[in-house]
Amino acid sequence: MQTRISAWDIDWDQREPCGEVDLGYCADRHIILVCEGQNSVDKKAGPEKKLTPLGQEQMTRVANRLAELNLSYCYIMSSTSIAGQESLAIISKEIDAKKSGVNESLKDGHPVVPEPSRLLTPIPDHEFHQNVMKMEYAYRATFHRPDAKMSEDSYEVLICPSNVIKYFICRALQLPAAGWARFAIPQGSITWIIIDKMGNVAAESVGETGHLDFKKITF
Repeated sequence: MQTRISAWDIDWDQREPCGEVDLGYCADRHIILVCEGQNSVDKKAGPEKKLTPLGQEQMTRVANRLAELNLSYCYIMSSTSIAGQESLAIISKEIDAKKSGVNESLKDGHPVVPEPSRLLTPIPDHEFHQNVMKMEYAYRATFHRPDAKMSEDSYEVLICPSNVIKYFICRALQLPAAGWARFAIPQGSITWIIIDKMGNVAAESVGETGHLDFKKITF
C-alpha cells in the first residue's frame, strides 16, 4: 500500500507571518462552497444552462440550511452563468450577506487533464489552459489564511459548478489537481473549508447533502 505524501507547504499562500503568531484567539476563515443546482439547456433561451425545477428546489434547501446556521456572512458570490446567477438569487433571499456579486472565474470547465482520464470526448489543450488559468485566479483570490488582525471568524459563500469545487479542494488540500475527476460533488451540496492563522487547511465537509431528500440528490 502506498503511504507516501508530500510534506505540507506552510507558506502555500505566500502569507506566512514573520515571527511569532498571537494564538490568543485564532480567528478562522470559513469558505462555504455551494454546488449549483441541477441545470439543463433550454433551447428557447439559448445555449446557457438554466436551473431545472429540481435545481431550484435544491437551492432553496441550501438557502434554508445556511439561514438556519444564523451566521454573519461576509459575502456570497456566484459565477456569471445563468444557473449560477439563478442560484445566487434564490440563496440571497434567505441569507443576509454584507456583499454579493458574480465572478467570471467561477464558471464551469475542465481544469487539467484528469489522471486517469475519464473524458468521453477529447478536449483541446488550449481549453484546459484557459480553464485552469481562470480557476487558479479564483482560487488564489479566495483561499488564503486570515489576516493577522482578524479577531472574529469569517464566513464566505461561493456558488460554483462541481468541477470548480473539485479543483479548489485539490488545491486547498495540496493534492494533485489531476485527481479532480476521481470523486463527485452532488448538485445542491455544501463543501466547507476552514483556514486558520497558521495556514492550516481542513475540509470539514465535502459534498454534504443532509439538507436534501435522498431522491432529490443529483450529479
